[in-house]
Order: sequence, then C-alpha cells, then structure tokens
Amino acid sequence: MTRLVVAVLAALAGCATQPAARTSTCPPCECNCTAAAPGAAGSPGGSAQVAADHDAALVLSKSAMKKMNFKDGPGCLADLDELKRVSPKLEDSFVYTRGLCEMLAGRCQQGKQRVTDYLQGETNMHPDRARASTEAMAAMYCQGGDASERDRLLGALQELTTAAYSETRTVEQCKTTLATVQSLVPRVKPRDDEDTQVINAGKSLWTIAPNCFARAGDCAAAWSVFKQLYPMENLKEVKDPKVRDEAVTTSFDAIVTKCKGKR
Repeated sequence: MTRLVVAVLAALAGCATQPAARTSTCPPCECNCTAAAPGAAGSPGGSAQVAADHDAALVLSKSAMKKMNFKDGPGCLADLDELKRVSPKLEDSFVYTRGLCEMLAGRCQQGKQRVTDYLQGETNMHPDRARASTEAMAAMYCQGGDASERDRLLGALQELTTAAYSETRTVEQCKTTLATVQSLVPRVKPRDDEDTQVINAGKSLWTIAPNCFARAGDCAAAWSVFKQLYPMENLKEVKDPKVRDEAVTTSFDAIVTKCKGKR
C-alpha cells in the first residue's frame, strides 16, 4: 500500500513539472468561401474565360483561312489581328497565312518578304528556293497594290495557265489576261540566265492562250489566236504555203484537243 501511494505521488509530481501548452499568437484562420479561386470559372483569367478565348481563337483562325481562300485579303488580316489579341501564341503559327493575305490586300512586297523570311527562318529553306517559292505564291496571291510589273507578269501567266488546263474562265477573261502578258513581256527583263519563267514567258503563249479560249468554249477564237502566235520560224524551211497551213492545222488539233476539228 505504501509503495502504491509513493508511485501516485511521484506521477503527480512529474505532471506538475511538464511545461504548459504554448498559446498561439497567430489570429484564427478565416475561410472566405465566396472568393473565386484562381482558374475557377467566373474568376478573372479563369477557366471560363480561357475556354471562351480558345473558342474565339478557333473561329477566327478558320475565318481567316476561309477569307484567304476567297481572296479577301483585308478580311483575312482583320481576323488575324483579332486572333493576335485573343491568342498571341496561336497567331504566331499563322505567319505564312498573314504573308499571303498581305499580298491579297495589295501589300505584295510586305507579304513576299514575310513569306521569304518564314521559309528561310522556320523551314531552313535555301534562299534561292525560298525566293522561287515566294514568287510562285505571289503569282497566285498578289493583287494590285504595290505589285511590280514582274509580279503582274508572273501572275498573268499563272492565271492563263490555270484557265487553259484546270479552271474555266470566260472568253473576255482570256482576252484580258493574254493582253496583260503581251504588254508586260517586252518590259520585264530576266534576272539572269536561269530566270526561265520570264525568258520563256512569250514563247509559251501559242500553246497556253488558245487552250484558254478552247476551255471557255470558243474554238474560233482559239484557232485565231493559235495562228497569230504560232512560231512560224519552226516552218521556215517549208516553202509550200499549203504544206505550212497543213502543219499549223495539225499542230492545232494536237495541242488544242478540245477544239480538234473545230475551227
């Protein structure tokens, strides 16, 4: 019994020597359940806004591409400018498209430089190939504005070729495009001896232009243009006029197949 009393007294004494629990000096935590957490729907910059911007960016990017395809340069650029405001990172991926739309909007030189820089800087294309590729695009997209005579010549050649072999144009369009080429050929000089598209610009008209008229459904005009443009030097050794005429007729039927036998 004595031993039990001693043990109890010792235990009580030990408890008395333990330090008292420290009282916190921090203010109690306050839970504001109505505050929107960062990224929550409805908060500034939150997921709802992010989703809205994402949807708007997709709409703008599709709209810009469609307007480019419909040759609406100013409309395309307006969409790209708005896209840059909504989603700068996404707009960065439309550098090439912006260059083409600048060409369509009459800012041909600016667009050409942008496309060339993109091809060299982003795709590591050789400068010569980048320049040639840019000119090929400029031939399709440069419209008026500051387009050079070279741009206009290459564009008219491209249009005439397209009208001859893949997309039907009207007879008047064929006449206008042919006249543009013929007026510019004497004025645009080749850059060098490798500038074959300019060197051969006038030489290929006798095959391309008649096919434009043939595709437009006017074989009489196709035959008339073919005879005017046919390179008669090819027949300079032929003395008999009848034989020459037969040679021209045979060439017409072989080259302007839509009008074979129709003159």
